[in-house]
Amino acid sequence: SIASSFQDEVFDLCGGGQKILRTWTVYDWCLPTQPGINPLSCIQLIKISDELAPTIACPAPILATSVSSSCAATVQLPAANVMDECSPFSVRINTPYGQITGNGGILPNVAVGTYTLTYIAKDECENSSSCEVELNVVDNTPPVVICDEFTTVSLADSTAVVAAEIFDDGTQDNCALDYFEIRRMPTDCVPDGTLFGPFVEFTCCDIEENVMVALRAFDIYGNSNICMIEVEVQDKLDPEILCPADKTIECGEPVPNIQEPIIIDNCGATYVVDEDDGLTNCGVGVVTRTYTATDQGGRTGTCVQTVTVENNDPFILADIQWPEDFESFECDANLEPNN
Repeated sequence: SIASSFQDEVFDLCGGGQKILRTWTVYDWCLPTQPGINPLSCIQLIKISDELAPTIACPAPILATSVSSSCAATVQLPAANVMDECSPFSVRINTPYGQITGNGGILPNVAVGTYTLTYIAKDECENSSSCEVELNVVDNTPPVVICDEFTTVSLADSTAVVAAEIFDDGTQDNCALDYFEIRRMPTDCVPDGTLFGPFVEFTCCDIEENVMVALRAFDIYGNSNICMIEVEVQDKLDPEILCPADKTIECGEPVPNIQEPIIIDNCGATYVVDEDDGLTNCGVGVVTRTYTATDQGGRTGTCVQTVTVENNDPFILADIQWPEDFESFECDANLEPNN
């Protein structure tokens, strides 16, 4: 004839946990009621506690691209997969750029590079777990290439070697420029063009021609872009021409023939001669020969040769043999001078 019963007093703990004070009472119906003897009682302590951390699975590696206006990106961080069977939880993300409170969120102004992000989940009972994910911010924006659309190149001698940077006119990049390279497009002088390199060469063959060249700019992350430049090749050096030596001859001698001048020019030149016959009717005077050299660019150089014709034995009275006096005693004598 024993009867038992219990009564619970419940105290809530964190995360759905509880402490229960369960008071048991046992009564023997065959005995009289006596305090402390019948019924008997005792207290049972029941504790339900949350000691398991949330389970967390990080998102896949995150790839972000910098914006065209700066070498950084605004990254939308995805949420991690978090579960907890007992209690609510909170998530925070530790980054090199500070902490984000929440399961995911926006991380602004992240420079190009690779970073490790740590997702941390914590429940109401301070149980926590974490995982890591890699964030990679890359720069895929090519440089904005600005170059001289039309450029004049002057030959120094027979060639001109021009560095690629000379053709730049303010190229910009959202991160940082690295280097330039240049190439010639095909022309009659260079039918196959040239490969990209740090320099480009022009020669006399290109004079007064418009040569297209391509300027390529690279940034520090290997992105590149190209612009085209039209180059006019000019020869600014006048040809130098040295005439044959001046001559002086005696009248009656043949005037010397025209001789080849000496021409010095970086790209070669041709010449013409303009002769001015300044001899008088008496066969003396100066013959003037003007030599004009013209190079491929139309620049000219001149020199003058003179041939002086002199009479060093002028006609004087002593050179005359006068006819002797003539006396005749005949009528109708022959008085012709030839007689």
